[in-house]
Amino acid sequence: MGACFPMALLSHRMCLVVLVDETFKVNHQLGALHPAVMRRCIAAPANKTTHSLPLHVTVVQDTLHVKALATMRIHRLLWWGREYQHRIFLLQADVARPQQRVHDLYDRTEQERQKRLSLETWVQCIRLYRSDDRSELAFYQLENERRCQAFRDEVADIRRQHAALQSQIEKPARVQNNLLEVFERGGRICPRKRPRADGTGGDDRHKT
Repeated sequence: MGACFPMALLSHRMCLVVLVDETFKVNHQLGALHPAVMRRCIAAPANKTTHSLPLHVTVVQDTLHVKALATMRIHRLLWWGREYQHRIFLLQADVARPQQRVHDLYDRTEQERQKRLSLETWVQCIRLYRSDDRSELAFYQLENERRCQAFRDEVADIRRQHAALQSQIEKPARVQNNLLEVFERGGRICPRKRPRADGTGGDDRHKT
């Protein structure tokens, strides 16, 4: 129907042009030619006894009458044509409003789509930055754990070294104390009754 509509409108306009042309011609003829009035005397029939009174009959030419009727039809067709064009204009306006609304909605949808794409790009960038930050944080945490473990190992080693040095320092002191006890007893070596503090169960003097 949409494909046939322009052709129908074009043919209708062509018909209107032809009708307007014919109307102008008829109006010109009507203005130039006045109705010819013919007065005739019609006699009564021979078989009837009537007074011979002249009957004045006004006769209008048939051609002008036909042209007048055609002019009236043309004016009516022109009126219907104008009404039809007005309705077509209203229909076109009604069709144009939804099309404009659809166009506006399409533009708004395109703007929203562009905003959504920009937001998605921004979110991807933020996620990338967060992943980089998490990777750096994990690396720093691992490095911190390694350093803490190395520090704990170093402290444990220092404690072992300190215990070894402490035992080495305490050993000469014990020997010195034992020698002092020997000198106090007159050079006699007696077994000690109390156990040693180092857990060996005796003194170094018993081993000499």
